[in-house]
Amino acid sequence: CQLRGERLVLRFDAGEARLLMPGGERIVLYQLPSASGVRFSNGTLELRGKGTDLQLLGDGTANPLVDCQQ
Repeated sequence: CQLRGERLVLRFDAGEARLLMPGGERIVLYQLPSASGVRFSNGTLELRGKGTDLQLLGDGTANPLVDCQQ
C-alpha cells in the first residue's frame, strides 16, 4: 500500500496485522471486533476498512491507504 506517497507493507496473520512503515519501523496491531470489515489496533494506531479499501488512523487523523494489493 501507499501511505502519503510512501510504501507501507501489511501482513495479516491470525488475530493480528503487521505493518512495516515507510521509515522501517515495525508495528503489530491486534484484531478487534467489527460489525463489518476489519479493525486492528495497538491503542495508538488503528487500521480499519474492507478489502483493499483501508485507512490508518493515528493522532486523530485518518490516512487512506492507496494502491493496496493482495
